[in-house]
Amino acid sequence: MKKLITILLVANALFTNAQEPYFTEIKLNPEFVDLRIQDLYQDNNSMVWVGTQRGLIRHNGIKDRIYKGSDGADISITAIFRDKQDVVWCGSEDGVLYILQSEKQFDHLYFKKRLGNKINNILQDKHGNIWIATYGSGLYCFVDGNVRSINTKGGLASDEIYDIAIINDNKIALATDRGLNIVSKVGETYSVDFYNERNGFTDDILTDVLGNGGDTLFIGTNTGEVLLFDLSLKKASTIASPGSNINRIQRTIQDEIFIATDNGIFVHD
Repeated sequence: MKKLITILLVANALFTNAQEPYFTEIKLNPEFVDLRIQDLYQDNNSMVWVGTQRGLIRHNGIKDRIYKGSDGADISITAIFRDKQDVVWCGSEDGVLYILQSEKQFDHLYFKKRLGNKINNILQDKHGNIWIATYGSGLYCFVDGNVRSINTKGGLASDEIYDIAIINDNKIALATDRGLNIVSKVGETYSVDFYNERNGFTDDILTDVLGNGGDTLFIGTNTGEVLLFDLSLKKASTIASPGSNINRIQRTIQDEIFIATDNGIFVHD
């Protein structure tokens, strides 16, 4: 079991061969040192949110606070997102969606909806829609209070989704157990395109995806490679090989980038 002692963030936005990456150490309060990091999120207010097997931790640089269920029970948090209305959305390992409407007003997480399988990521598009990736139930979209599901019955290659990234107003990228799925909205319907080893991927099990702006995506694989996928050429190339499962490729609001793996945090120079 991995234990959380500190959080390490890459403190350089760009790296060249002449520059050595350095790290900023963020220490949580002592009572949380034995918790396992399951997700990490920094909002637009520079607040750091940490998903653990006991609940959601808010880190403001001075004092940490943990949010659990309404009855005080532990909640294993696996996905975190703060929307444009400052509502914090949290997904759990057992497929339950929670919200925290105001971390100052409330002292626990509120039940929102049961989706059935582990929630791996939550995002919001420019239209205000909330997209939720699950491992086993496919993709969900909250639109004006209504929930729509997109799964293998609707064209996905796999319902096992590790991560999602918004490409533009009408396209979303999914890292799945069966390659890269690109979901495109056409009017009120959706179409899906698939990309896999035939497009240069070193592994069909993709564990993370991050939009890089323009027509490229960063993609992490189960076998420990970081790929750059060109959407226009429909081709992937390997840019780094940390050597262990890629858990998260992250860019902070300061444009800092880090790659979290089973064996630590790495940077491609």
